[in-house]
Amino acid sequence: MVSRITTNRPNFASLASPLLCIFNFIFRSLIFSNMADDSSKQAAASAQQNVTINAASIKLPEFIIKNPLWLIQAEAQFRIAHITSEKTKYYHNISRLPAAVLIDCKDVVVETYKKDDLDKLKQTLLDRYILSTDQRIKEVLDNIRFTHPELPSAFFRRLIATASGTLAYDIILQRLCERLPSNISNAIAPMTNNLGALFKNTSSAQQMSPQFDKDELK
Repeated sequence: MVSRITTNRPNFASLASPLLCIFNFIFRSLIFSNMADDSSKQAAASAQQNVTINAASIKLPEFIIKNPLWLIQAEAQFRIAHITSEKTKYYHNISRLPAAVLIDCKDVVVETYKKDDLDKLKQTLLDRYILSTDQRIKEVLDNIRFTHPELPSAFFRRLIATASGTLAYDIILQRLCERLPSNISNAIAPMTNNLGALFKNTSSAQQMSPQFDKDELK
């Protein structure tokens, strides 16, 4: 009598379904991973393109000697355009310097940007072209003059901006009254304690008397 030997054969049909599920899961994970990478790259490329467009479209005002607000104005435009690269800022600043300033600053004007070149340029512009305390005092006391058709209120603001805290308010008012035409100076004298009234009435006085004798404008 022959006995039959039975062996447990693996049921490949029952194994196929779990393996297929695992394979599909891995395949889908790879696809989604690639899609995420592509999206990240596209977003980065788009952001870089926007920065490039902003950098190309920004136009700084030309550098004005003795204007301490020029660098602040330039930085404000960089922030609006989302420009953070110091190299880009440096070349934009250089592009708006007059020829005479470029020649005078040739020791800090470089063709190939290196780290800290932007800070060196800013400090050089401040040191060489922004008025010192003594220079501000001299400008207000000796040099600044009222020039027709400038409004007295604009002249007063120019005195205040030039002094920039280096002179007492009373001294600035004194210089204002001394340098305005006498008919305007007399009109605003009683109102010098009220800045708002001063601005309003100096403008009104200018409008009421648009023509002045040449001697009064000296």
